[in-house]
Amino acid sequence: MRVNFLDEEKISREIRWDQIFIVLAIILLLAAPALHFSYHLYGARQIENEIDRVNRQIGLIQADVEEHQRLEEQVEEYQEIIEDRQMRHLLPEALRSLGEEISADIHLEYLEFYEGEIFIGGVGSSTGEVLGYASSLERAAPFSSAEVENLDSNDTVDFDMHLEVKREGE
Repeated sequence: MRVNFLDEEKISREIRWDQIFIVLAIILLLAAPALHFSYHLYGARQIENEIDRVNRQIGLIQADVEEHQRLEEQVEEYQEIIEDRQMRHLLPEALRSLGEEISADIHLEYLEFYEGEIFIGGVGSSTGEVLGYASSLERAAPFSSAEVENLDSNDTVDFDMHLEVKREGE
């Protein structure tokens, strides 16, 4: 049971929709920039996270690239060693062919060997003798080409010749 000691007045309140709409509009006007700012702040954080992820991937890729370059350098070193050893293996055969094909009328004055190429110079009794020596060397197994570069004819024929040694597999 309820006992009322005070007189209650029935107050009827009227809803004023225009004031509610004005208050809501003011709240929206104040909240919109805050919502806009928070939306862009969230987007900026997502972009920063994506940048961090990409930077980590770049770091991993750079490490892989550095490892790849180091391995490429090792491969190049090994290839140089292999080519050097192949040339050492081919040089005795090339020198033997030089000696086998030379005639008694040709005298070699110098011989240089550099990276698979032999440069020789000498004196011959005739131009035909020197050209014959060059063509016989070109047909010899260890050489891929033989070119007479200088041919000076006096009483004797001075010549310079360039020979390319065949590498294995050629």
